Amino acid sequence: MPGNMIPHTMKKPFLAALIAFALLASASTARWWVPWMVSSFGAMGSPPRNPATIVQIAFLVAALILYRMRRKFLRPESAATTRAPEPKPKILNRVQRTVTREEESPVVAEKKAVIDSQRKFLADARRTGDPHGIIEALRNLGDAYEALGMHTLSTANYEEQRKLAAEIGDRHAEANALQGLASADLHFGNYPQSIEYGEQCLRVAREIGDPPALAAALGVLGWAFYSCGQFGRAVEYLEQYLGTLPEQADPHNRKLTLQFLGYAYKHLGDYERSLASSEEHLRVARADGDSLGQELALRNLGSVYADLGEHRRAIESYRGSLPLVSKRSDLGDVWRTLDSLNSSHCSLGEHSEALECGLESLRVARQAENHVQEGFSLSSMATILDKLGRRSEAISHAEAAVRLLGDNDNSRAEANRKQLAGWRADMNSAGAAES
Repeated sequence: MPGNMIPHTMKKPFLAALIAFALLASASTARWWVPWMVSSFGAMGSPPRNPATIVQIAFLVAALILYRMRRKFLRPESAATTRAPEPKPKILNRVQRTVTREEESPVVAEKKAVIDSQRKFLADARRTGDPHGIIEALRNLGDAYEALGMHTLSTANYEEQRKLAAEIGDRHAEANALQGLASADLHFGNYPQSIEYGEQCLRVAREIGDPPALAAALGVLGWAFYSCGQFGRAVEYLEQYLGTLPEQADPHNRKLTLQFLGYAYKHLGDYERSLASSEEHLRVARADGDSLGQELALRNLGSVYADLGEHRRAIESYRGSLPLVSKRSDLGDVWRTLDSLNSSHCSLGEHSEALECGLESLRVARQAENHVQEGFSLSSMATILDKLGRRSEAISHAEAAVRLLGDNDNSRAEANRKQLAGWRADMNSAGAAES
C-alpha cells in the first residue's frame, strides 16, 4: 500500500507490523526466533516439534495481526472519507442539453408552470369524468415535457391521449396524439418509430379531412426520412409539406423546409432542384432578416456550384457566407468555409488566393485547437506550395500534417502521405543522379 494511502493515525503500527512480518519471514533470523518460540510453546506444555510447523503458525499469527489492524485503523477512516459512487449521468440529447444550460431561462420556467397548471386541470377532469378535458390536458403536458427534453413523460402523455381518443371515437384527437408521438420520437432520434406514427397520423388525417394534422404528418415524415438518409422519400413528403405552408404566415417552417430540400436534392444529385430550393431559401431568409438562414443557403449554393464545376459562382457564394459564419464565431464552420474557398481557388489555378485561404484556415484551426483540421490545412498548403515551385516548404508542411494526422484513415490524410512519399522519392532520385 503506498504511503499516501495509509491514514496518519495508523502509519507507525502498520509499518511496525510489516517489519515484524518481514522478520518472521526471513530465513536468516530463524536461529534467533525459532528457539524462542520453541521455549515459549514448551512453557505452555505442548510445543510443536517441527520447525516448519512453527514457521506456519508464525505466519498465521502475523497475518491475523495485520488483518485486525486493518479493521481497526483503515476501515473507520475509509468509511468516513470515501464518497459513494455517483450514478452515471444519462446521455442527454440535444434538447435536454439546451435545457440544462438554460435552467433558469423564461422558456423553461414557462413550461414548468404549464406542467403545474395542466396537472391540476388533469386531476379535475379525471374527478369530473370529462374525457375531452383529460385529452386536452394530456396533450398540453406532452408538449411541455417534449419541450423540456423529457421523452418518457412526453410520450406517456401522448399515448394515453391516443388511447382515450380511440375509446371515445374522437378521431381528430387521435390524429393529434399520433402527431405528438411522431414529433417526440423525431426530436429524440427514434426515427423508425417516428415514421410509423407519422404514417398512422397521415392516414387518419386523410380519412377525416384534418388539414393541420395532415400538414404536421407530412412535415414529420419528411424530417424523419431525411434523418434516416432516405432522401427520395424525404423530398416526396417535404414538397407536399411545403405546399401546405402559407408563405407569409409561417416563414420559419418554410425556411427550414427549403433548407433541407436543398440538402436532400444535392444528396440525390438533382442539382437544378437543389439550387432552386436554396435560392428560394436565401430569398425568404433575406426578407425575414435571418442571417443564419442566409449563411446556410449560401453555403449549400457554393457546395452545389463546386460539384457542378462552376467554381467562380461557388467562390461568390462562399465569400458571401463567410462574414455571416464569422459573426456566429463558429470556428468549425469558419474553417470549412475557408477550406471550400481554398479548393475552388485551386480548381481555377488561383494558387496565391488558395494559399491565403489555407493560411487563414490554419490560423482558425489552431485557434480552435482542432488538430485534424490543422493537419488538413497544412496538407492543402503543401499541395499549393508545390504548385508554386516551393518543394522544400511543401515537404515541411506535409511532414507537419503527417505528425498531426498520424494514422488517420481519412482520404485527405492518405493522399497527403502518398504525396509526401512521392516527393521524397523524387528528391532521392535527384540526389542519386547528381552523385
